Parts: sequence; C-alpha cells; structure tokens
Amino acid sequence: MTDKEIERQLFAYRENAAKAKATGRNKALEWLAGGAIRVSCPTHRNGTENAVINAVSDADELARWCRVFEKTLDRFRFTPKEIFIRARYLDRKEISTVCLFVGISERTFSLWRREIIEIARKWAQELNLID
Repeated sequence: MTDKEIERQLFAYRENAAKAKATGRNKALEWLAGGAIRVSCPTHRNGTENAVINAVSDADELARWCRVFEKTLDRFRFTPKEIFIRARYLDRKEISTVCLFVGISERTFSLWRREIIEIARKWAQELNLID
C-alpha cells in the first residue's frame, strides 16, 4: 500500500467512523428483524446472510482503519505532531496553513508527514489491513 493510500485513509477518518458505526449495526439489525436467527453453513448461505456478512466485514475494516488513526494520534499525543495530525487530517487544512498553524517549515511538514504515515503503516500491518 502506498503512502498516498494510507494518507487517504487518514483523511477519511471521520467518514470511516460514521460508516463503520452505522453500516455494521444497521445491516445486522435489519437481518435480525427480518426473520428467525439460524445457524448457517458457510457454503449454503442465502443472499441476505451474504449481504449482512459483507456489511459487517466492511464495517470491521473501516473500524480498524479508524483504530489505525487513533493509535497514530495516541503515539504523538501532547506533541506538536498531534496538532499537525488534527489540523491536516481532521480539519483538512492546506499545507501552508498547517505550517503556519504549527510553526514549521514545509520541509519539516514533509518529514513529519512521512513519519506519521510510517507509524500508521505499522499499525495497519499490526491490524492486518495491509501486508
């Protein structure tokens, strides 16, 4: 997975958190409300069961990407890099704005960005999101 793809997941934190919360719970509740609970064989599922399993699986992946963001943020807690992460990925501020806000140069911005993405990559590997 490239740095850009990891950074895209960092930018998508809020959306991923909302989708993970809503999707998994709603699909599972729809399925449960729609009929009796039964145990099924993985090779003989019906379409509804497959949809629920896929939705829960997708929600789990989004939740794990959220965990990557949170663990990365925790790693830099109470440092200027925490402000950097919040400004860049949560508030989606431009590079020049982040540099002024945190009080760093664009060169430092690039170095910190690489370091943050590397930490996020390690967490993603630990949570089996990437190889």
